[in-house]
Amino acid sequence: MSGAACALIIADPGGSAGASGDPGLISICFSPNNPSDFTSSQDSANLLIGQNYIKVDYSNKQLPTYEIYLDEGEYGLHLKYKALVHGWKPGNAYIEFGKSNQFGWVIALPRADVEGTIKVDNETIQVRGIGYHDHNWLNFNFAMIIDYWYWGRIYSDNFSVIFAYIKCNKKMDNYPIQVLMLAKNEKVILSTGEYSFLQENFSYSPMARHQFPRQITINSLNKMSAVLKVNKVLEAQDMLKNFNPVFRLLAKFIFRIQPGYFRIFSDFDLEVTQGGETVKEIGLDKLWLFPEKTQAKINDGDIVLMQHINVVENGEMAAVWLKAEKEATLKKVYVEPDRIRLQPANSQMKPIYVAPDNVEVQGRVVAIIRQVT
Repeated sequence: MSGAACALIIADPGGSAGASGDPGLISICFSPNNPSDFTSSQDSANLLIGQNYIKVDYSNKQLPTYEIYLDEGEYGLHLKYKALVHGWKPGNAYIEFGKSNQFGWVIALPRADVEGTIKVDNETIQVRGIGYHDHNWLNFNFAMIIDYWYWGRIYSDNFSVIFAYIKCNKKMDNYPIQVLMLAKNEKVILSTGEYSFLQENFSYSPMARHQFPRQITINSLNKMSAVLKVNKVLEAQDMLKNFNPVFRLLAKFIFRIQPGYFRIFSDFDLEVTQGGETVKEIGLDKLWLFPEKTQAKINDGDIVLMQHINVVENGEMAAVWLKAEKEATLKKVYVEPDRIRLQPANSQMKPIYVAPDNVEVQGRVVAIIRQVT
């Protein structure tokens, strides 16, 4: 085990990037002190590195639960990934590039419920959300035959979609390689490489020195269609910035490559047709619960569904964070000269007037779910 090392990368969940384009990542590398501190298995996902471990509970073989524990001083985590969708692989898991080049891809956890804690700077944070885990490997230099590629996930209430669109360069006759998985609840109902992939409304990113589409439309065999619209660019990087100036010059002018990377958060409209019936589901970035008694149209106990967005039109109801007061409120937003008016839905309540720099819009109201007794 001499020289072996593992890495933990913690990303800012807001995806904010500084002026340099760095996405605010924390990277921790660690290695076992001696070979006896390391054990692993080829039969199951059980790994031990000192006190740190990954182990799996196969009580439900098709929907296992993974447990990950790591404690390295100021940083660590203890998370459980409970599978919600059966594991999947495209075909036999190998994508062939020519006669001898192979790219392997296995998705052990297409979708999982994740719960536990993350420790950052000795502060322990309770977390819960949606998780994903895959394995990929290859035996060639991807950059030499790939022009660009997309990889994405779509999670709605009842469906999960995993897709990859890999566009080869002239060496491979510009051939597109496509894989897609569609699951309804826990079961995979479509595994295919046949779908159309339309990119529209391109924007240029000076950070990545590349353009990206603000809308992607996927249509597969009239069984599934999805429209993804960019809500927020979480990360945009010029990949050559990680290398020395000599290599950057060689890459740009000799090898003619200018690699870029984007991590994007999108809203989506998903349609799935099964058994002659079409189901439509809309993707909302985040859900909030605001039981605010002072709102006439929102009662105590109502659930407010919101779209995570930072700008709303005049008169739209939004979740607003008041920075100075450190309070959240749900009001109609009106932009007025030199101030913002936050208007309650209840006409008996007086509006709130605040300075523009004291307001942060965190979401727009999409729907209100009310229990009727």
